[in-house]
Amino acid sequence: MFVKRFFLHIVSIVGCVLILTFSLGYIVNQGLIHIQDSRFQEWNAILDGDINAEVVVLGSSRGVVSYDPTIISNSLGLTTHNLSYNAGSYNLQIDKYNIYRNKNRSPKIIIQNIDLSHFSPSTHIPNTIDLLPHTNMASVEDLFNKYKSDSKVARNFGVVKYSNYSRYLLKGIYQFFGISQKVGFHDKGHASVDKKYKEDTSNLYKLKELASTNTYENIEKGFVETLQFTKEQSKNCDFVFVSWLPEYKDRFEINSAYTKKLKERIKAWSDTNERIYFIDLTHYDSIMYHKKYFYDSFHLNKRGAEVISKGLSGEINKIIKDVF
Repeated sequence: MFVKRFFLHIVSIVGCVLILTFSLGYIVNQGLIHIQDSRFQEWNAILDGDINAEVVVLGSSRGVVSYDPTIISNSLGLTTHNLSYNAGSYNLQIDKYNIYRNKNRSPKIIIQNIDLSHFSPSTHIPNTIDLLPHTNMASVEDLFNKYKSDSKVARNFGVVKYSNYSRYLLKGIYQFFGISQKVGFHDKGHASVDKKYKEDTSNLYKLKELASTNTYENIEKGFVETLQFTKEQSKNCDFVFVSWLPEYKDRFEINSAYTKKLKERIKAWSDTNERIYFIDLTHYDSIMYHKKYFYDSFHLNKRGAEVISKGLSGEINKIIKDVF
């Protein structure tokens, strides 16, 4: 009798712990995805099919900070969403777009940001926390199975998955119970960075090493796969614009000889593919010579993003006008 009671007691304790674990997990999940203008809210909208933008921007961190969807939308007269994957190379960008297309309509226009770092494939999921509220979704779980991540614990075991992210765990709980929280700011996928220039010395050093050894093997595969993806998407869109943005002059000069060859190949390729256009903004408005437009050698700040978004929109409008 004692053993039976002891066993029932243990079972009841375990049951209570499990109920609490999964209930708290649900609370944190729901809280995070309802934080206004956050990455969590954006992923929720992607997975629920609530975006359906007429213009979609694809890119990595340069895409996230450089393409202002409000400016582009106002200029083109089309709803715009920045779908760039922060710190994600071409393969992660493709996967995110495919997840987007599961529930959202095909856009009329795709703007594909391209730069030298774009072509080196991602092996890890950056910013894993962004996806943790959605691990019950098959498409998100597929990402975790495909790439490495810093999620060290069971992703589907209630609140336990947030054990390495206590700050976000608390934010999710507070938001769920009506205490408004902030996690950065994303306006339709765009994160504006209002900072002054600071040289990213270590990145420039790595680039110099790459240029001196001429080791660009990983880039070719990504280059070919990006063009293949772009061509495939052009079948479902009115236009695909491949865009190369300015870099600060110190960075540009390091790999200018190699990037020049890449741009020539992209231009030649786009000229032979209907509905695909290459817009090279490297030297646009002499931005590359002025630190006031950058927060490091590779990324535009708020001021630079505003200038380049207007400039890109103007170039797109010219092309569309010429076509029609």
